[in-house]
Amino acid sequence: MSMNEDDARELLHATAAPVSGVDLETVVRAGRRRRTRRRVAEACGGVAVIAAVAAAVTVPAAVRDHAPATPGAADPAAVIEQAAASGASPSPVAVTCQGRELAVPSGAQGVTVTAIDPSGRYVAGWSVHGSGSLPILWTDGVPARLDVGAPSAEIGAVNRSGAAAGVASSADFATEWVFRYEHGHATKLNGLPGRWHYYPQAYLNDAGYVLVNAEPQGNSGGVGGVTLLWRPGSTTAEKLPLPTGTKNSAGIFGITDDNTIAGGTYADGAGRDAYVWDVQGHGRKLDAPQGTTAVAYAVRGDWATGGVWRAGHDGTLAVWNIRTGAVRVLPQEIGTDVNALGAAVNRTGKVFRPDGVATLPPLAKGQSVHGAFIADTGTVVGDVSSGHTSIPAIWTC
Repeated sequence: MSMNEDDARELLHATAAPVSGVDLETVVRAGRRRRTRRRVAEACGGVAVIAAVAAAVTVPAAVRDHAPATPGAADPAAVIEQAAASGASPSPVAVTCQGRELAVPSGAQGVTVTAIDPSGRYVAGWSVHGSGSLPILWTDGVPARLDVGAPSAEIGAVNRSGAAAGVASSADFATEWVFRYEHGHATKLNGLPGRWHYYPQAYLNDAGYVLVNAEPQGNSGGVGGVTLLWRPGSTTAEKLPLPTGTKNSAGIFGITDDNTIAGGTYADGAGRDAYVWDVQGHGRKLDAPQGTTAVAYAVRGDWATGGVWRAGHDGTLAVWNIRTGAVRVLPQEIGTDVNALGAAVNRTGKVFRPDGVATLPPLAKGQSVHGAFIADTGTVVGDVSSGHTSIPAIWTC
C-alpha cells in the first residue's frame, strides 16, 4: 500500500477511522508509532494486516460475558438508543458550533492535537522537532511546551486537573517509556524488564490511573504483548489479566473514572468483539448487530464509541451505553471519542449527539474539517486542512 495524504492523516491522528490527510514531512517522524493504529483499523475491517492492538496476558477464569441490562423506561438516553437500534432516528436539533484556531508555541511546526480533558480546559498535543516530537499542553487556550526529560514525547491523555500521560523515547527510538506529568514535573513510570514498544498511546483518568498496551521491541500485532497499569502515585507497573494468544487477545483504548477499561478482543490480529473490563480482568462483551465485528476506541462515563464492521465493508460508527448495554449504529465513519453525555465525534467534522447531529464549520473557505476529541462541555478539538497544511482548531457547540 502506497503512502498518500490520506494515509498521512490516519497515521498522524491515530484514530481508528478509515484513512482520511496531512503533510508527509510530519508523517516521517510520526509514522513509526502511529502506524500501529493504522494496523488496528485495517485489521478490524477484515484487511489482511495484523492488528497492532493485541495486548496480552493470562486469561482469568473470571473473564466472562454478561447479558446487557434492560434500560429503564424513564431513562431518556436509553429510549433514544432503543429507538435508534430499532431503525428509528432521533429528531435532529439545531446546534451551532463556532470554531477558531488554537494558538501554537512560537516556532512550532506540524502541531497535532491528541486529547482534551472532560472539562474542556486542557488540550494536549505535540509539534515536530527534528525526527521526534515535543509535547504541548494548552490551558484555557494558552499553549506551553512541556519538558518531560526526553528527546521525543507525545501526550496521549490529559485529565481535569491538567495531569497528563504519554510515551517518550530516546533520540533513536530504540528505548521507550511511559510518563506521568503533573504539577510541572514528569515522572518516568517503570515498565517490565527488557525493551518494550508502547502503543497506540497512554491513557489516563481523573484519579491518576495510567494504562497502556505494550509489546516487546521488534514484535508486531501484539505478539508477546501485555496491558500495563500504574496506580495513582505509583511508578510500578502491573500486568492486567486480560485475554492473550493469537486466537483471543485484547487491545485497550481508554479508561473511565471508575476504572472501566474499553477496547476489544482480537482473533489472528483481526478485531472481533468490543469489550469493557475492570482492573481485575473481569470482562463484558458489548452488543453489536448480528454478523458484525466491533471494537470500542474511546470511553467516558457510561458511554463508549468505536466501530462495527461487516465482512468486506468499511466500519461504521457505534455508540454504546456501557451501563444499559444499548448500542446505536450510524452509517458514518467510526467514532474516535465520546463524552459523558453520549456525544461522539469522528474525523468527518460532525458531532453525533443522542438528540441529533452538529456540524463543525471550517475556519475559512475551502478547508476540510477533522474533529477528533470531545469534552463533556461539547467542546471539540481537531484540525482544519487545506492542501498539505493542517491547523489545530477548537470548536464550541
